[in-house]
Amino acid sequence: MCANDLTNVWRAGLSAARERGAVAGRTRTRFVVPAIAGLAIVGGVLSPGLAAVPDVAAGEHHVIAMYANSGNANSEEILPSVDTVVDRATISCPKPTCTLVLSAMQAIEDGDGMHEWAILGFVDGIQVGSPNYQGFLPTNNYLSGNWQGSAAVSQGRHAVSFQIFGEANFILDSWSDSVTVTDP
Repeated sequence: MCANDLTNVWRAGLSAARERGAVAGRTRTRFVVPAIAGLAIVGGVLSPGLAAVPDVAAGEHHVIAMYANSGNANSEEILPSVDTVVDRATISCPKPTCTLVLSAMQAIEDGDGMHEWAILGFVDGIQVGSPNYQGFLPTNNYLSGNWQGSAAVSQGRHAVSFQIFGEANFILDSWSDSVTVTDP
């Protein structure tokens, strides 16, 4: 679909919203949201460099297998400037190529409120995407963060790890993560 097609889709959505919901110059929110989403897509297509490039090509993917795990680190202290492994698994790709879709949630507490923390994912020792900085460490409080990423892999076994990083000491509590293996 080219940029002109996307522009026409957006215009058609906006026209339909006006026809269905226009009352005294106002348009109902539920019809405007698709039009705004269309504009965002068009803006990303027409403004190269602003839209993020995905690690894996978009399209239909079929789930082959899934790994899921969770736990409680029982208030494990995380040291500053050290990537600490929270979970690791060996994942198999039975096809010539697969996509690994990684997802992680980590809950923390008792930071200094001045430094940031991040969730990281690795496949075969290579970082997936960039670290997802979650914001500042909480003080006398709990905070949870989420991270997602995807990586294309070849047939065989692959080492996956989920890690946590902080710029100052803090406490790791509960966590959960998953890896979905898809074709392609």
